[in-house]
Amino acid sequence: MHSNLHSRKLRLSLLASALLVACATQAFAQALPAGALPTGGNVTSGAATITRNGNTLNINQTSQQAIANFASFNVGSGALVDIRQLNSSAALLARVTGGDPSLIQGQIRADGALWLINQAGIMVGPGARIDVARFIASSLNVSDGDFLASRMNFKGVGTPGEVRNEGIVNAASGGSIYLVGAKVTNNGSLNAPQGEVLLAAGQTVQLVDTATPGVSVAITGTPGEARNMGRITAEAGRVGLAAGLVSNSGTINASSAVREGGRIFLRASGDIKTSATSNISANGTTGGNVVLIAENAAVIDGNVSATGSTGRGGYVDTSGKKSLDVVKAPTVGQGGEWHIDPFNIEIVASGPNSGATGENAITSNAAGAHISASTITNALDNGINVSITTGTGEPGTDVVHGDITVSAAIAKTAGADAALTLRANNNIIINAAITSTSNKLDLNLNSNYLNNYPADNHAVQLNANLALNGGALTASQSGGNANGTLNIAAGTTTLTGGSAINAAAVNVLAGGTLSGAGTLTGTLSNNGTVSPGGTGAIGRLTVQGNYTQGSTGVLNIELQAADGFDQLATNKASLNGKLSIRAINGFVPALDSTFDVVTAVGDGSSGSFSSIDAPQQSSAGFQRSLAISYTGAGTAAARIRVDPPIPTPVILPWVPTPTPIPTATVPVPTIPDICTIAPNSAQCQVLSPPTASAPIRPVVQALNDIIKTVTTGKPSVPQSDDFTPEKVAAMPASIPAAGSSGSSGGGSSGGGSSGAAATSSTPDDSKSDAKNDDKKEELVAVKSGTASQKPPPKTFCN
Repeated sequence: MHSNLHSRKLRLSLLASALLVACATQAFAQALPAGALPTGGNVTSGAATITRNGNTLNINQTSQQAIANFASFNVGSGALVDIRQLNSSAALLARVTGGDPSLIQGQIRADGALWLINQAGIMVGPGARIDVARFIASSLNVSDGDFLASRMNFKGVGTPGEVRNEGIVNAASGGSIYLVGAKVTNNGSLNAPQGEVLLAAGQTVQLVDTATPGVSVAITGTPGEARNMGRITAEAGRVGLAAGLVSNSGTINASSAVREGGRIFLRASGDIKTSATSNISANGTTGGNVVLIAENAAVIDGNVSATGSTGRGGYVDTSGKKSLDVVKAPTVGQGGEWHIDPFNIEIVASGPNSGATGENAITSNAAGAHISASTITNALDNGINVSITTGTGEPGTDVVHGDITVSAAIAKTAGADAALTLRANNNIIINAAITSTSNKLDLNLNSNYLNNYPADNHAVQLNANLALNGGALTASQSGGNANGTLNIAAGTTTLTGGSAINAAAVNVLAGGTLSGAGTLTGTLSNNGTVSPGGTGAIGRLTVQGNYTQGSTGVLNIELQAADGFDQLATNKASLNGKLSIRAINGFVPALDSTFDVVTAVGDGSSGSFSSIDAPQQSSAGFQRSLAISYTGAGTAAARIRVDPPIPTPVILPWVPTPTPIPTATVPVPTIPDICTIAPNSAQCQVLSPPTASAPIRPVVQALNDIIKTVTTGKPSVPQSDDFTPEKVAAMPASIPAAGSSGSSGGGSSGGGSSGAAATSSTPDDSKSDAKNDDKKEELVAVKSGTASQKPPPKTFCN
């Protein structure tokens, strides 16, 4: 509805203008004789002669500059004004001092420039033809001093008249045509190949010649109107319309078949309106430049193009600072750029319920402009760069407008490399995915572009997936370069193919993910998930600033080979949160291998991961374990180390310390001492000792069991109560030697039988302690295998 209303008003305005032009043309035609010529010529500066010959007025100028005042300057349909000048740089100022407008219906020719000044107005009627090097027609006065100094300062006095062209005006190659007044209209043909055509309307107009790309225009005072309903051509040149109100329903052409396209600008301090019949083009071997800017509202219909036949496309700017409606997207060409400049804009889905209504590429309402995501996608798929810049709000009071909101997905699926640039006077919020699957897509995000809201936080907010297919992501603020903050609050921002994020700070918030290999020029704070290399792909994420991982942050690392693993490289690392490690593609790390997964080139790295998710890796039944170390020196801030598996703990049975064997008192029966009675008897002779007796088996067996327990781990362990004093006391006092028959045996001499008795007396305390020490030494000797089995000394009697 909004767009239809603008179109209806535009059609009515153009119809009324056409009727006025027809009436004015008819009135001038009836009033002017066919042979009419300028009258009252008087040269006031420079050298020139003015003569009339029939229907021809000859002006012969012999100085580079000359000024002549005329009472009237009319040229009838059958008349000619012929101005002969020294060269194409010469200039003649013809000022009309009478009160009637000038009507040109015949012909004017000049070798150089003609400045025709008539404050009552100037009209070049149908059938008229002007051929000059330069033509300046103005209803605003210019002083003699400014003219002589080649300054184009035009000032209106009283109520300036209109400047209108209905005929044909041709400038020489590289020349110019300037129509200046309170109101300027072209309904004829203006032609300046490789030169410049300008229509400027206002109370005061200043043109500053800047050579290439041309003049700049400053208009002050009461806003005027510049209108083109005819044809303006400047092959590979420059065409401009500047006024309070600018409209076009005709053709404006700065194209060239053999050169770069020219430049066209329509600039309004108020509104711009182009109708469905409007055709604006700056095509060439390389595309030219078309700028349509309205400080208030712009309604742009018709065709706009700036294509390149052999080179890149051109540049088209469609701007309505407070309201912008674009019916047809411009044709720019691969490598070119379409710039969109509304007050506030939302990128929406197509359809009548999504903001972008009807067939319009851009539609505005009270909430701002809406552009369909498909319109942007189509441009990107054709290799056209798209840039959006929001307008200026009221500083300190308007914090709503000036935003750029992405509410529908932008998916580049075809075409060459392209770039999407979003410059917001306030904030940038991305709620829908921006992706490319066909060549690189660069994404430039610049918030608080004009620094109108310096006290606010203007971090770019990412709430959806982002995958630029190798393109660079740049975040800026206040017109700076990569000095902005990027908050990844949701979705996955994917870096591939050498992508980069150029920003002062990147914050991965809870719920957000940064994945892939690339470079970050600033700092990286991770309270979400960071995955260098991505999932199933090995890569290196380089953070030129510092890396800080918070308690909720997760760093995902994948190992694929001894020299192929994910790595996060930074200036300084502060670690916390979780480290998750996975081996992929069947890789099993070798024993004792290391992987420096977080490296730092600067000093001062600190912290450690609070939890590690590193499952054991298995291959052919062999397990290896992954451990993390923090070297604190060199470049390795976090290193994965492959250790041998930790064996399952084996719990051995408890082995008590053997209780020392107490000294037992063995009762010895009282035997009469026969040797005391008969010391010389045979029974009392000393004999050689027999073979050593067998070991004390009960004690040795217990010790052997202890040795087995220590060496084999499978003992038959004697219990501590096997060595109680009661059991020891029950042991035999002596053990018969091998081959012994008990308590009796044959004598070694005399052949008689004899009884052998062991005699013993009860030991005193010191002897008992000595025997205990001997027994401990015996136990130690038995354990070490060095015990000698020497029997106690015995006395044998016959």
